[in-house]
Amino acid sequence: AGFDLSTETISQGGNGYMAEGFVNIPISDRAALRLTAWWDEDGGYIDAVPGSITFPTSGITRTNEGFVEDDFNEANKQGLRAALKVDLTDSWTATASAMFQELESDGVWDHDPVNLDDFEVARFFEDKQTDEWSQFALTLEGDLGFADLTYAGSYLDRDFDTYSDYSHYSIDGAVEPYYTCYVSYFGPCVDPSIQYSNFSELQFQTHELRLASQGERLDWIVGAFFSEQETTFDSQWSVPPINRGAAVLNDLYFQTDQVRNDSEIALFGEINYRLTEDLTATLGYRQFDGETTLDGFVGTVFWPNCCYAFDDNRPPDNVASKAEYDDGILKLNLSYNLNESVMVYGNYAEGYRPGGANRAPGVGDTFDPDYLESYEVGFKSTLMDGRLRLNAAAYLMDWDDIQLGFFNREISLLGLVDNVGTAESKGIEFDTTYLATENLELSLSYAYNQAELTENYFANNTATEPDARSGQDLPFTPDNKFTLSARYSVNMFDMPSTLQLNYAYTDSMWNDLFLSNREQMDGYGLLNATWRFDADNWYFTVFGDNLTNEVAQLFINSADIQRLVTVNRPRTLGVSVGMRFK
Repeated sequence: AGFDLSTETISQGGNGYMAEGFVNIPISDRAALRLTAWWDEDGGYIDAVPGSITFPTSGITRTNEGFVEDDFNEANKQGLRAALKVDLTDSWTATASAMFQELESDGVWDHDPVNLDDFEVARFFEDKQTDEWSQFALTLEGDLGFADLTYAGSYLDRDFDTYSDYSHYSIDGAVEPYYTCYVSYFGPCVDPSIQYSNFSELQFQTHELRLASQGERLDWIVGAFFSEQETTFDSQWSVPPINRGAAVLNDLYFQTDQVRNDSEIALFGEINYRLTEDLTATLGYRQFDGETTLDGFVGTVFWPNCCYAFDDNRPPDNVASKAEYDDGILKLNLSYNLNESVMVYGNYAEGYRPGGANRAPGVGDTFDPDYLESYEVGFKSTLMDGRLRLNAAAYLMDWDDIQLGFFNREISLLGLVDNVGTAESKGIEFDTTYLATENLELSLSYAYNQAELTENYFANNTATEPDARSGQDLPFTPDNKFTLSARYSVNMFDMPSTLQLNYAYTDSMWNDLFLSNREQMDGYGLLNATWRFDADNWYFTVFGDNLTNEVAQLFINSADIQRLVTVNRPRTLGVSVGMRFK
C-alpha cells in the first residue's frame, strides 16, 4: 500500500493539488486484488478579461459581462481502478480490471496575444466540458505446452459533453446576415452570438487472440483482432434569440446529429528466426478489413437541403455514408550482434490509418486509409563496461494518401478530412546516457526530421492554384528536437537525494498545411528541475517546471475568425510527498 500527495503553484496563476493511493489485498495463495484511487485538480493560468464584440453588418455590440474570471481554465479529475489477478491453475492466469474516471474542466487553454496580453482572452459564452468514462478489461493467459495462448478484451463506455463560445464566427460579413437578419424576411435582426455545444456517447470494444511459441531458433506468433466502436454525437450551434423560421430546432441555427459505426477485423502473424548465433531475421504480416458508416443529419433549414422554415420538426436525415477498406501490411527486420555490446539492424515496415466518413458535404462523403512505408537502419550499444549507452538510427518514410483534417468555410461549414496526396519524411536520431561518475549521469537525445509534401494538393478540383504546394514542410514536424538531462545523486541530511535538471528544445514548425492558414510557430525550450529525498519508506520532492517561464506556441489557430494561440503552462513550483507501507 502507499500514497502520493502534491501541491503546486503557477506563476501569476492558480494552485494545483493531487492525491492518489493504492492498496494490494491478498485474497488467497492464488488471487490478489489491487485498488487505486486518484484525485487531481489543475490550477488555471488563462484570464477571461472584459471585452466587447461588434458585428459589422448589423452593428450589434455584445459585451462579455458575466464571463470574466481570472485563471478560469481549471480542470478536476478523479477516478478509481480495481485489478484482480487469479492463478486459475499452475499454467493459466486471469486478470480482470475495471477503471472509472470523471473529468470536469472550465475555460480554454489558448490566449489572444495580438489584441490582449499574454494569457488573456475574451469569451462571450461559457466554455466547459465534462468527460466520464468506464473501462473494463479481461486477459487470459495459458500454457498449451507447444505455445502460449493469450486472450485480451476490453470495453469502453464514454460520455463527453462540451460547451464553447463560437461568437467570433459571426463577425465574417459573408455569414453574419444569415445569423442576424436571415435574409431579412424572418423579422428583425438579432444578436448573432453563438454558443456551441456537443453531446457525445461512445462505446468501444476490442478482442484479440494470439498464440506464441519460443524455440531454440524459431519464435512465432499468430493471432486475430476485432474492434467495434459506435459514436453518437449531437453538435449544436445555438443563437438564443433566433427567429423560429430560421431555426432547425428550438434555438439551433445549425445542427450535426449523427451516429458513426467503425469496425475492423485483422489476422496477423510474425516469425523470428535465428539464422546464426548472432543474426536474426523477422517477418511479419497483418491482413485487415474495416468498415465505417455515418448516418444522421447535418445543416440548417436551408442547407444542404431546402426548405423547412417554420417547420416544427427538424429537417429529415440527409447523411448516409459508408466507407470500406481492406489491405495487408508487411514487416521485415534483420538484426546482427557485432559483439556482446553492439547490435546493428535494418527494418522495413508498413503502416496504415483507417479510412472514414465526413460529417458534411465538401471534399467527398468518405476518405481512404493512408499508408506509410518506413525504412530504418541503426544500432544499439552498451559500452565502457556498461557506463555508456549509445543508440542511433536513420530513417526514410513514404506517406501515401495522407489524411488531413481542416476547416475551410469556402468548402464546408464544418471541419472535413481529405486525402491530400503524398509526403516524405527522412531523418536521423540518437540517444545516449553516460555515467560520468558514480554520482553523475548525463543524457542527450536528438532528432533531425525533414518532412515535406511531395505533390500539390487542390481541395477544389477546378482550382488553378493549389491549397498546399509540393515541397512545403508538413505541419507539426520540427526540423530539430533535443533533450539534455543531468542527474546527480548525493547523501544529504543522512538521506540519499537526487537532483535532476532537464532541458527540452523544440524547433520552429508550421501550424497548418494549407497556404491560406499557414503560420510558422516559434521554437521553444523548457527547463525543468526536481530534487528528491528518499528514506526507508517515504520520499519528498521539490520540483519546478518551465523555470525560465517560457511562453511556447503549441498551436496557432488561424483558420477561425479569431486567431488564438494555445500556450504551455507558466513557471510552476511544487512539492510532493509519498509513502510506501511494507
